Amino acid sequence: MLSIFILIKKLLKFLNSNESVENISFSLTLALVFSLIPLNFIVHALLLIILISFNGNLFIFLFMSPILMVIMPSIYIELHKIGDFVLTQSSLTATYEAMSDIPLLIYTNWNNTVSMGGYMSAIIFSIPIYYFYKISIQKYRETILPKLKNSKIFQILKLPNWLTLFRK
Repeated sequence: MLSIFILIKKLLKFLNSNESVENISFSLTLALVFSLIPLNFIVHALLLIILISFNGNLFIFLFMSPILMVIMPSIYIELHKIGDFVLTQSSLTATYEAMSDIPLLIYTNWNNTVSMGGYMSAIIFSIPIYYFYKISIQKYRETILPKLKNSKIFQILKLPNWLTLFRK
């Protein structure tokens, strides 16, 4: 239980730190895409490589991914509908037949309706979600953070430094 408070404290520390807003937004967006697509070792490994390559914030990614993975199965029905719509388009049959001949691509489960719905949602919504996170974090830092720092509740709920000794 104590570790949850320490994690929340670290998350707030990252949000309040000098870490760039773009970096935090990028990490949150990748965490959402990571959770949106059902478990796939090729795609998830590729997302981790992208996170590391572009110097994303690994702590925020690792903090938010499990939380989002718990929430995402509730929208699998909608992802199934999107994927079913895309995969049943008769005009794309030749494209799908060509894609099925590519050896490594078949392991991404693109022909599964939920996976295809996750891929399409990630492609369509990742840029708007990135900008949503970016604007939200900027507004948080401009308006809410100064008020929080001056509030008495923030000072009361601040985790004492001696409590981190028990973490080891």
